Order: sequence, then structure tokens, then C-alpha cells
Amino acid sequence: MSSWIVLLFGVFGLSSFVFSDIQSLTGPISLDKDGLTNWNSELAEKTLSDPQLKQKGLMECAEVKELKGTLLCASSKKVLLNKAMLRATLFSEGDAELQKGTVQSTESKFYSGSLTEILGHDIPSSELLGFWSQLEQACRRKEMCATPEEEELFKEVLLPFSQNHESFVLISYVTNGDWLMTLNHELLHAQYFKDENFRKTVDEFWNEKITKEDKEKIKTILGVAYNKNDEFLIRNEFQAFLLGAPASLRARQVLRPTLPVEFKTSTFSGAMFWFP
Repeated sequence: MSSWIVLLFGVFGLSSFVFSDIQSLTGPISLDKDGLTNWNSELAEKTLSDPQLKQKGLMECAEVKELKGTLLCASSKKVLLNKAMLRATLFSEGDAELQKGTVQSTESKFYSGSLTEILGHDIPSSELLGFWSQLEQACRRKEMCATPEEEELFKEVLLPFSQNHESFVLISYVTNGDWLMTLNHELLHAQYFKDENFRKTVDEFWNEKITKEDKEKIKTILGVAYNKNDEFLIRNEFQAFLLGAPASLRARQVLRPTLPVEFKTSTFSGAMFWFP
């Protein structure tokens, strides 16, 4: 991971929640590279110091102060992250075989095959609460119920958080591997959800600068992993890959038209930091 990515992050203040039977984090966390690295290291130490957490993993969630209405969760293990959030993402986005707004069974091959693959999530609160409502109804009908990880995440973190936040977005990442690249990508999603000027600029660029033919090519490329019939989702993924960290360069070579100067310098609340 290139050291320039340090420039991506300013200092974010956080009020913290904990996603396990451990004590709450105290004080704000700085989301510059050092602050994030310290958070990840502390998470690893807590995980390794407890035999149960060492096996299962640990997740901690915190509100991002400078990106209003954004809740960030860091997980020490991919399986823990995905058992807690994967079905909510599938409900929010759908895929080639699953209609958006449908609760996926934990028995499906796609679900079980994805538990060790996905590194991050971005889900708006309307979809999270819709997913939870449908899942509770399905459980009352004895069709399917929440995983223990989903139940803990929603009851301990998301539902209490929603009491004080009418609208928010949940983003998450796994703390090992190329975690900063993943977090960079998810923060761009959060900006698209929560920052009206950012979203307007992306949408204008998509609508006015991308030809119909290029739009179809982009949808075909992204459609391998995302629901290509959801244009909001496609625009959101397009901008996150387009503006993302250097590790996304291969995606950029495929997706990136010539960027006009106004796209780089307009009302992107900080997105210019994502340009190499």
C-alpha cells in the first residue's frame, strides 16, 4: 500500500460502540493512518488475548464525526464481518439471482461461499432496518432467523444507534490485508450516500460525460459482482473504483474515461484526496 494514502484521511472524532462482550472504547479515534493502525493493532491485541475472541474475531463500531451520519465498523475476521452484514448487503443490493429486498438463506451456496471473500460493506439505514424487519417476520413464521452475529450487531449497535439518527449509513472493513484500500473504497460509498454535493457531481458526470455505449460496458464489467440493473448502485460502485486507491488502478484502466478537470476540482468534499 503506497504511503501517499496517508493523505486521504484527516482527523475524525468518534463516539464508540463495541460489538462484543468487552468494554467500550474510550475517547475519540483519529482516522489518519496512524490512528487507524493503532485501532487495528488494539483490536488484534484484544482478539489474541481472549481464546474465544481469537477463534471468532472481534468487531468494534464507531460513529465518524466528520462524515455525519456514518457508522464505521472494523472487524478482525472476514467471517465475523460477513455473518453480521452479508445478508443485509444482499437485501440492499440484490444480485444476478437474488431480487433486491429479499432475505437470503444462510443455506445458500452463494452465502456460504462469500463468508471468506468479502472485505467490506456499505448499507444505508433504510435498507438495514428493512432487512431486520423482514428477518424478524420470517423468524416468527419459523422460516429463517438472524445469525448470532446479526442479532448482536442489530440489537447492540444498529438499533440503539438508529434511535438517535434518523438516517445513517453503515460501512465496514476487515483490519488485516489491504485494509486501507478497503476503507478508502467504503468511505467513498459513504460520501455518495451522505454528501449531496458529492453525489450530484458524480451523477452529473455519469449522465453528461459517459456515453451510452460506455455506460453499457461499465454495467457489464461491474455486473460480474453487482446488480447491473440498479443504476444507483452502479453509479456508486463506479465512482468508488474510479476515485479509489492505487490498488484500483486495474479497474480504472477498464472503467475510466478521460476525466474532465471540473470533475477533479468541483464540489467533492475531500474526494480530491483520492486522486493519485
